[in-house]
Amino acid sequence: MASKKGKDRRGPSKVPVVREDDATSGEIEIESADSVNGFNSLSCIRNDGKAGLMVQLQVKPGARTTQITGVNDGRLHLSVDAPPIDGAANSAVESFVASLLSIRRSRLRLERGQTSRMKSLRIHPPSSVDDENNEQLIQRLKQAIEVSTIKR
Repeated sequence: MASKKGKDRRGPSKVPVVREDDATSGEIEIESADSVNGFNSLSCIRNDGKAGLMVQLQVKPGARTTQITGVNDGRLHLSVDAPPIDGAANSAVESFVASLLSIRRSRLRLERGQTSRMKSLRIHPPSSVDDENNEQLIQRLKQAIEVSTIKR
């Protein structure tokens, strides 16, 4: 029997979620993750607490426009209009994510993938109490992913 290409019919993915009251008991509860168009929109984001957030990216440099193209395989897919020459694409990625989240670019640092399409971007925690915390940034990034995947 031939398989159907392009459709994943397994349903929403399951991810471990630690609830505050369960953190002391060490129990991890499995529940359905938020998904957008069949993709887990939060699978690309890791909350490292005081160290900030880590976002796994896959970047396509030299595209016509800079935009989010989706989430797949635990990575946020971006296309950037800058060429992959002398770090121009990396700079475009940092600028785009900073504007997307309305934060200063100085809070972002590319930790891995300076010369690769697969990158790890660290979002440092806020320096003052007035800035947004990690959960607010996760929600803002999730909304941006939802809006970009609905447009497509």
